[in-house]
Amino acid sequence: MKQLNQKISIVISVNILIIAALIFGIIFPLLKKIENTSAEFMRAQITTRNLYANWLTLKISDKNLDKVDTKRIDDNFLNPDQALTFILLIENIVQKTNLFHEIKIFTLSTSKETDPKAIDKDKNTVPLQITLWGKFSNLINFFDYFENIPYYAEINSLQIKQISQKDISSKNTYPLEIGDIEATFNINVYTQ
Repeated sequence: MKQLNQKISIVISVNILIIAALIFGIIFPLLKKIENTSAEFMRAQITTRNLYANWLTLKISDKNLDKVDTKRIDDNFLNPDQALTFILLIENIVQKTNLFHEIKIFTLSTSKETDPKAIDKDKNTVPLQITLWGKFSNLINFFDYFENIPYYAEINSLQIKQISQKDISSKNTYPLEIGDIEATFNINVYTQ
């Protein structure tokens, strides 16, 4: 009887080991693979939904493009014959911000080789150089106004330096103080 119990125990133990091996060797990896495949499927489904949503947005945008009022857009481009209007706008902003200024408009030339500062007719821009003198806080206010002008313009370069005693002596036209700033920036105003 003792041998029979030992045989039954051995058979049960071997069966438990075989079941454990099946669980850990086949079922758990299979469940992990199902979980990974399910996660991949969900990611693919989300990507497909996003792609479809982008396609719908593009289709709606395409329809709305026909409704765009190009006249309003064109109004944001400076008419090259009205560069004075833009300069007067800048001078108005300079007065509001209590700064001193100098504006240089570059000449219209057919050759960039003979005049490197000439307007490039192919770019449809009017290049200007603006120099401002005054308090730094007033310069910040100027840029706040400049940011909201009704024309497309880009600032290509900006140089700011603090005024020294030597600068005050050489620029005696303006009532500057030590610690004021001089800011020179080049801009392109886009034209029609």
